[in-house]
Amino acid sequence: MRKFLLVSVMNLLLIACQSDGYNPTIQTERAKPVPVDQGGLYDGTWTGEAISVPFTDECGGAELVIEITNSKLKGTGSDLQGGRMGFNGLISDGQSIYAESSSTFIGNLKITGRFISERTAKGTWKAGKGCNGIWLLTKE
Repeated sequence: MRKFLLVSVMNLLLIACQSDGYNPTIQTERAKPVPVDQGGLYDGTWTGEAISVPFTDECGGAELVIEITNSKLKGTGSDLQGGRMGFNGLISDGQSIYAESSSTFIGNLKITGRFISERTAKGTWKAGKGCNGIWLLTKE
């Protein structure tokens, strides 16, 4: 009875974890590359906004335009003071976004996030001048 109960509980935990996206086979396999979005599911033009949190005049916000092609992204941000910067990045594991850049007006910029649907992405950003915040993009 104890063995049956233990096996049943383990199966329930495994099912619960898998429904949350956890896959133990991925965790135990070594050196196997994770698939990326080769089919172009996210390809196209994405637009949105980035704002600093907490909002400050120095860090402010920016309008974003990003072009995605075959899991690679190229984007520009334009702030309210007329500053502009470009950044490059990639999509890994089919949904995670990473990009970075460097500029004189905001410093080193790191952008991370993920797609929450085929038409929406969100994440955070951090800049070298002590600014950080959130961003949201939608596909045109």
